[in-house]
Amino acid sequence: MRPRLALTLLATCAWLVGCDRPASDLREWKPSDHKHTSEAKQGSEDDSPQVSGSAQPPLPGLDEVTIATWQRACSSCHGQLGRGDGPQGPMVHARDLSDPAWQAATPDAQISESITRGRGKMPAFQLPSSTLEGLLHLVRLFDRDRIARAAASARAASAPASSNAVAAPAGSAAAAPSARAASAAPNAHVAPAASGAR
Repeated sequence: MRPRLALTLLATCAWLVGCDRPASDLREWKPSDHKHTSEAKQGSEDDSPQVSGSAQPPLPGLDEVTIATWQRACSSCHGQLGRGDGPQGPMVHARDLSDPAWQAATPDAQISESITRGRGKMPAFQLPSSTLEGLLHLVRLFDRDRIARAAASARAASAPASSNAVAAPAGSAAAAPSARAASAAPNAHVAPAASGAR
């Protein structure tokens, strides 16, 4: 019984001595330890923006509040690109918002009403009108037909620049690189839109 008592007494002494010393890597907290406080911004050398560091919105016509709202409230079901493939999308049968037929058949007022009042398993969201308008704009940007038209327009805009060149005979070596470039260019624009189609 004595060895057990001695061991317990030794462990208790070691604990008391070890816990009595302050940790060598701890120091007193200062407001400058956190960049989100106003005191830190006043004395800080790094005054870079906290959110994105960019003066331009991530997409034309969308602000960061709209993007954050989509990611927080919508993407778990509708997915990042509105295709209904979010983590909970299959479970709740989330609508594919990029479907061209649905985009053409659904008026803006119905989309806004679905957001503010909810629909099926989708809850209602009480949002400021500017955020609601931003989400409506974002949903319209998901339209796969619009994406395909934009890609075709980009290809057409770049085509006149290459058509001004002097045409080489079809079998010549000078014609071959431009033919390969022309056949590769449409694939570069079409692949992102086509890869999302299911």
